[in-house]
Amino acid sequence: MEKRVEGKPVGFDIIRIGKTLIKLKDGNYIQITAVPVKVLKAVGQVDPEGNPVYIVNTSNVLSVWRPEQIKEMEE
Repeated sequence: MEKRVEGKPVGFDIIRIGKTLIKLKDGNYIQITAVPVKVLKAVGQVDPEGNPVYIVNTSNVLSVWRPEQIKEMEE
């Protein structure tokens, strides 16, 4: 049985976007950025420490880089 959680939309401002850079075994790199598009606060829900629970919908942005491009970015 699927448990549904009621969520109330919460407005937000993006302060900083984090990027994850991954080196693949073939020598290339991928960079993944998760961009939040919607935030909901779970109604009547808290985690074990008493913090509110949020549901965040994101859109993932993916970039592919060759090793020489990474070296150019570091210079």
